[in-house]
Amino acid sequence: MRRLTARRYQVVRHRTRIKNEVHSILHAHLIPKCPHADLFNGRGRDWLKRQPVPEDEQIAIERHVRELDRLGEDLAVLDRQIAESTMDDSVVRRLLTITGVNLAVASGLMAAIGDIRRSRARRSWSAASASIREFASPDLALRITDASAKLAVACPLAN
Repeated sequence: MRRLTARRYQVVRHRTRIKNEVHSILHAHLIPKCPHADLFNGRGRDWLKRQPVPEDEQIAIERHVRELDRLGEDLAVLDRQIAESTMDDSVVRRLLTITGVNLAVASGLMAAIGDIRRSRARRSWSAASASIREFASPDLALRITDASAKLAVACPLAN
């Protein structure tokens, strides 16, 4: 599950970089902010095509949009694989009962923390589903590596 979660994190970061590239192209040509909620949904993309940018920049934007579509498909496949691999995990199911925790967050936390059965703080961990305050308690003494801590922080909370 760690590898899948790490791959998902890499795809999300790559999508963010590409979106930032498109925004920087628009900013470099003094194009105002998109009036729609999302520049990369259908209406936002229609607006993007109508913007007066040089031809080479328009080609770059089109290339970035195609890459975003491809990465979106990859992300859907990774999400499906993560869901299949965590379907029978009782700890992930328990984490999903916490408000704001979706499958990406729960699997990211489990990938960062690892098997809780090897932890001395197991009872504190299992109480995590009761409240977020308990989940964040200082007596949850688990060893988390730098890389897995970054992975856990990068998991966005669900809306």
